[in-house]
Amino acid sequence: MNRSEPIVRRKLSDEVFARLKRLITSGELQPGDDMPSERELMERFEVGRPAIREAMQALSNMGLVAISHGERAKVLQLTAKSIIKQVDGAAKIILSSSRDTLEHLKTARIFFERGMVREAAEKATAEDVQRLRATVAEQRAARGDSEAFISA
Repeated sequence: MNRSEPIVRRKLSDEVFARLKRLITSGELQPGDDMPSERELMERFEVGRPAIREAMQALSNMGLVAISHGERAKVLQLTAKSIIKQVDGAAKIILSSSRDTLEHLKTARIFFERGMVREAAEKATAEDVQRLRATVAEQRAARGDSEAFISA
């Protein structure tokens, strides 16, 4: 082997985070399950409380767990909303930094939306199409009433 491959030293909390994330993504811990207690995790991974807390906070920031004071953290169901929440802050910073970035985002959005529409059209049943037509008719009837339009 000619190429050097440096060993990257990781923080303990990064390793704890990776292991906890694996427990969740593997399905060993399911949405709604309580996470093990801090003490259990400290014993299991042989690390201190700060590493556990930092890892748990990182999981919370990713939307994988909900942390409530005085209670065990709970595993969350990943949803589109929780995923968007993760990138929301970063997206605002990126978009505010450059007009070109906003244009690139618009282009990417159009690309993805067209793909989603194509996929939906290919998989739509006659019932799906009928429901869509009914919704469009309801929205047409609600023009001028933004609450009714959005509700439809």
